[in-house]
Amino acid sequence: MIKRMLSITIPNTTVNIEAKSFYQYCTRKIKTAEERTISREEFKLLYEKFEEDHREQPNYIPTYAVEFASLTGFRVSEIAALKWSDIQNGMIVVNKSEKYVRNTKEFFIGATKNGKSRYMPLIDEIVNLLRQLRKIQEEYGYLNEFIFANEYGRIHAPVISDCARNKCKQVGIPNKSIHAYRRTFSSKLKCNGLSSTVVSALMGHTEEVNEQYYTYDVSNMQDKQLFVQMVTKEIAMSKEENTLNQKVIESNQDDSLFVSLETS
Repeated sequence: MIKRMLSITIPNTTVNIEAKSFYQYCTRKIKTAEERTISREEFKLLYEKFEEDHREQPNYIPTYAVEFASLTGFRVSEIAALKWSDIQNGMIVVNKSEKYVRNTKEFFIGATKNGKSRYMPLIDEIVNLLRQLRKIQEEYGYLNEFIFANEYGRIHAPVISDCARNKCKQVGIPNKSIHAYRRTFSSKLKCNGLSSTVVSALMGHTEEVNEQYYTYDVSNMQDKQLFVQMVTKEIAMSKEENTLNQKVIESNQDDSLFVSLETS
């Protein structure tokens, strides 16, 4: 993998060049939607594994973080930086993320990727997961200002990412990163009818980025059948309305003719 910054040494000179300048010369494998997202069948296997972990290893916190990613679509760096105080007024405030300094190998908390705050509504599934997590942390003495913490303190993003990959291996499916959960969450929002403006606001993207990199067809054939039925029924209603209107017009014409004949 190419590092973000390359250092090229010329006699008596060191030049730093952005690695992305070379991307256009690299051969990149284009992954399919199936490879970049998580299917319903894969989710079923993963959730069975999550539940098994919660029963057999209730104090293994990274599993809760991966499950949380599936319910929110948050970036892994945002998950690692979340605090309990970020839960406010029925929402999760996303206003920071974890950063890593390669030279010093140190983690710190900084701004979100785009430098902006956003909000995620607290739905029942998220609330239930967080309550379960907090109960475990209180029981094992892990309770911390950060939501995802264990006996060593805040759990860093690479640990959560490793856990996501390990869960895939354990259930026998292709490797799915935390970003795959993110793409899937965004795609499901779009497939369920949310506008690009709303989805990009929830995900923390511009509309252009969300459309280009985070929107995939994640519906199965049964979903497609339901969507098509909804559209065809709406179209058929227009046909029925036209037929009804035509009958009203013909009825009015008959009434006019009847009145005309009576008066003549």
